[in-house]
Amino acid sequence: MWGTVEAAADGSISWHADAGVALGPILFEVDGVQLIVDAAAPENIVALAAVDADKLRSVAHWFTDPAVIATIAAADDGTETEGPVAGDAVRRVATVEAVDSLVLSDLDEGVLLLDHAFAATTAGNLGRGAEHFMLASVVADRMVTEIADHDYLGPLNSRLLEAVLAAPEGTFPDGDRTEYISILRGRLDRTDGPWRTFVEASASGELALTLGEAQSVSAQIADLRLVPRRLLTFGGPDVPEVTITNGDDEVTLSAQLRPSVDVDGAEANEVFAVVADEETGELLSHAPARVVGDRVEATVALHGIDPDTVRCALVGSEVNIDSVRLDEIGTRIAGIDRQCRFAWSEHRRAGALLASVSASSTEAEVEKVARAASRARKSAEREVKSAAKRASRLSGTAGLNQYAAAVTWLSDRLAEAPATDGPTGPTIAELYAVAY
Repeated sequence: MWGTVEAAADGSISWHADAGVALGPILFEVDGVQLIVDAAAPENIVALAAVDADKLRSVAHWFTDPAVIATIAAADDGTETEGPVAGDAVRRVATVEAVDSLVLSDLDEGVLLLDHAFAATTAGNLGRGAEHFMLASVVADRMVTEIADHDYLGPLNSRLLEAVLAAPEGTFPDGDRTEYISILRGRLDRTDGPWRTFVEASASGELALTLGEAQSVSAQIADLRLVPRRLLTFGGPDVPEVTITNGDDEVTLSAQLRPSVDVDGAEANEVFAVVADEETGELLSHAPARVVGDRVEATVALHGIDPDTVRCALVGSEVNIDSVRLDEIGTRIAGIDRQCRFAWSEHRRAGALLASVSASSTEAEVEKVARAASRARKSAEREVKSAAKRASRLSGTAGLNQYAAAVTWLSDRLAEAPATDGPTGPTIAELYAVAY
């Protein structure tokens, strides 16, 4: 992947790929350098930024070819150069960030914290890693207890063991760390090689299975880029979450919260609603939302505006209001983005399912996993192909063309077998979600 260097007068330096992003962008930091990836390809850096060339050079060892970073650091403004490819540690950080940001199925937030702790520690961010490990220590204890109680023998053991071994001294109470390691290693020793053969064969498709497959109140899909992740219930790419009711010179938006959402938390209580002109996308009015029972609701005054000429949306407080686009193109991209996220989430779930088979699995359980993984992969391929077709109809600007090309690339990527291990394979939280 090639891109362009930007060397600013203040000494800061950045590099941007000449390509669009289908899923994300996923922004994270490694050793003080900001990196951006497409969630579907966490190995490929699509943008980076550092305060100066020396800071950029200091992270060169985190990439597969440090010379590429050296070339960017030494380049003049406007130079076109090849982009860096992330090494395993950075790929893991990117994968965890992507899963946390984009996966649509419910994930245990505490287990996700363990993922962040391990990824940060592996990538040299020991301060952040230690902080996360301390917060997630009780989660590790709960998981080890559940693994022992269920006599679980799957890959969750090895992922959790890696995290426990990486945790700094003092993370766990005296004696607990040794006990965790003993329990987890004991189960790894009982894992048979044939199960890895099953996973590899299933991922490659060798075990693929063929399965059959006028009121004033309206409903619309939510733009998932604008609301906190996993806040609203999600029934599918085309299933609307937001109910819109036209009143007397006002419009009310309402959406169901997920059962796992803290109704007293900031994410649920810092949402607001916006109303924009449907043709220009110009924002016309807004109002804060409130939690009512298990729903989030907001009523926006129209000030005489015809309700048939506006589009509405729920927006999280951390969203840059200038990025909200509610014209026709923005609405179309929101729909495509939902399809891409759903397809990617299903593809990753298939990988976690395939990796979940253990030495204790019965023939019936193996068959059940194979069918579930096959369904997830077929669903992913069907949805992303539809998204690519819709994206191909977008045209007019270089940005739209790049986005359409990125979605097409995503479609090709998701036709491949899902990762079942390694730095881009299932996270602890994904394995935990399918473990029992």
